[in-house]
Amino acid sequence: MVPGHRHGAPVQSHAVPHRSSLAIGAVAVATTLLTSGPLYRVRTWWGFDVPLADDPWIVAAGVVIAVAGVLVAARDRKRLPRSLCVAVIAVGAWLVVSTTWSTDRVTTLRETLLISGTLAAGLAAAAVLDIAALAWATWGGLHVGLAWSFVAIYSDRPGTLDRRGDWAGIFFNRNLLALYSALGVGLSLALALDAFARWRARSPAGSNHSLAVLAILAAALAALADLRLLAGTDAATPVGALLVALIACVLAVLARRAVRAGVSADRVTVIGGGVFVAAVALAYVTRTSWLERLGRRGDFTDRTDLWSVVWDWSMRRPLSGFGYLGAWSERPLIREVRQATGKRLTSAHNSLLEVLLGGGVLGFVAFVAFVVVVFWLTARLALRRPGVIGLLPFGIVVFVLVENLTETLFRGSQLVVALLAGAGAAAWAADRADPAGAAGLASGAGPRRGDDERVEQGEGERVRPVME
Repeated sequence: MVPGHRHGAPVQSHAVPHRSSLAIGAVAVATTLLTSGPLYRVRTWWGFDVPLADDPWIVAAGVVIAVAGVLVAARDRKRLPRSLCVAVIAVGAWLVVSTTWSTDRVTTLRETLLISGTLAAGLAAAAVLDIAALAWATWGGLHVGLAWSFVAIYSDRPGTLDRRGDWAGIFFNRNLLALYSALGVGLSLALALDAFARWRARSPAGSNHSLAVLAILAAALAALADLRLLAGTDAATPVGALLVALIACVLAVLARRAVRAGVSADRVTVIGGGVFVAAVALAYVTRTSWLERLGRRGDFTDRTDLWSVVWDWSMRRPLSGFGYLGAWSERPLIREVRQATGKRLTSAHNSLLEVLLGGGVLGFVAFVAFVVVVFWLTARLALRRPGVIGLLPFGIVVFVLVENLTETLFRGSQLVVALLAGAGAAAWAADRADPAGAAGLASGAGPRRGDDERVEQGEGERVRPVME
């Protein structure tokens, strides 16, 4: 028992986030801004036309989110996992330090500071909201741009198609619309299933019975609209990432049987991580055969040639790199990329190679360590906590990691950057705050009718006391 704690009173734990309407609204607004689509569309109203990375409105929004994230994360640091905080600080600090030897110091400093702040924003969101509230806030903020895109496309508004005729909506290109549409599909499915489970656990006389039905309908309709948007983009990578995430979640549910049988969740997580890496390597080695069967090119649309050039350049400064995103100011690199791919590209289209090129081996190791910590925290929760909500952080992390294999999404003011840190922190908080969930999994117990009503009335919240 916590010293000085009155028997029967609710136990307050540093690991237990709360549900605040203000916090939910703030996370939803930040999510909308980090998708960049609404801001990108608004700026066209007065004809503003500069690269997105240099757009002062988008940079300013990123700075506000970053500063708020750092302040809230610092205030609520006791609600955050120390290992993840150390990993975030390590990768952020090294990339910022790379400004000192960067070949484009302005770009490196701006991007790395925004990346660090966006990671902090993800931590902050997880510190003030539990998984369910965080998921709904993200879902709401995400669907501002998606709903806007849906209406704009079907209203034949100008600028909603890319040069190939694929849907881009209000976003910069079809790849961004596809990324957020796929993420919207996954979130909507998870939230609909979780709401359905909660609806079944409640009695018809429950105070939130109608609210659960409304949540199911809203999430289901959003999933259908998101699927239509995703199909209109004709982008393959987000579809593949979504399928891999769904398969990973199914495997995690099956692996829960091993945990019930007494196998350590840590051991299953290690095995699962190894299987994931092996599967990615096997898919890459055999890419030509299965991609051609799907009607796609085996070189990932010239990406393999691009990666060869980036690898060669990263070996010129293997230890320190060129400064994060700084190498793309080098004309010889741009020229070699154009010769190899026939295109003028300004990113590696792979976050791992991007970090290696910009941060060297040391930055690469720090980034991989961050990814391992996030994967570890979310996979353990997926194995230990029954129900759909325990799978959500893990599914998001797998989705984002697969996306980053063919895109450079580890950039300043990108939603997926915040999602990585937020998913890891939220999983840790849920695992620590609800040890009864693991016990329920081990015993095979499920939710009972009426449990939710007792939690809502303050009777059923079970948390682990924290000794000060």
